[in-house]
Amino acid sequence: MVWSTRPDLAAALKKISPEALTVMVNAGYSVPESTLAILNERLLTCPPDLFTVEKINSTIQSQPALATSIDQTLPPSITSIAAKSIASFPLRLSHADTYTGHRTVLVGDAAHTIHPLAGQGLNMGLADVRSLANTLEKAKQTGMDLGSDLAIKDYPKERYTENHIMLSATDHLNQIFGARNGVVNWLRGTGLDVINEVGWIKKVFMAGAGAGVKVTGTRAGAGKDAGLGWQGLLANAVEGAGQLRGVVGGVASMAGGMLKSSMRRGPPGRGM
Repeated sequence: MVWSTRPDLAAALKKISPEALTVMVNAGYSVPESTLAILNERLLTCPPDLFTVEKINSTIQSQPALATSIDQTLPPSITSIAAKSIASFPLRLSHADTYTGHRTVLVGDAAHTIHPLAGQGLNMGLADVRSLANTLEKAKQTGMDLGSDLAIKDYPKERYTENHIMLSATDHLNQIFGARNGVVNWLRGTGLDVINEVGWIKKVFMAGAGAGVKVTGTRAGAGKDAGLGWQGLLANAVEGAGQLRGVVGGVASMAGGMLKSSMRRGPPGRGM
């Protein structure tokens, strides 16, 4: 489980008991934003040994309940957390300017680091290795020097844009889900519902995330720079209208990049 939050909250959460942390995890997706804000404020001001399960539950019970609909589905509740498994680390987004040097190739985390919320770091690394292996095999079959720039040129051409799309999409998802604004929350939930219900859009996103979903059809061309230039689109987003504009821009860019990536595979097939 990965919980992305502010550094001060992460430090405070690590200090409370595993039992209290378990309740806070469940509260993170089951209580209103206003109640969660109060819990976080008390977490930062209360001594760790006094921020108990009882205190958390009493705070939740004193606040308005979360309005739910009949068809709303929440994740199963966490029952316990092993104390030795609790850890934190700073989140970083990085992408090397180039994957190749003098008889040198970068793959996986050496070439790119990504937010763990989508669980795509390993998938991207494995895809890099597969692409590089195929590239070297082709070079070997034609008798080329395996360390030459010509022999490995297809590897960065195949992987750089694909990785950039995933890096940018995950970064935008982190910012979208980190937004704390009523209108943004509604837009985020509604957008995810639409993606989940529209079959071919859902397949495009799953294919882009390396979920093994194949999108078949006639292959269409796309420039090698398709999907680039997204970084920082939401960097200046603020609460309220400014943040909303940033979120909308991020969703549009993310969807556009995924669709462009899908076009290289072929137009979407008919959903089930």
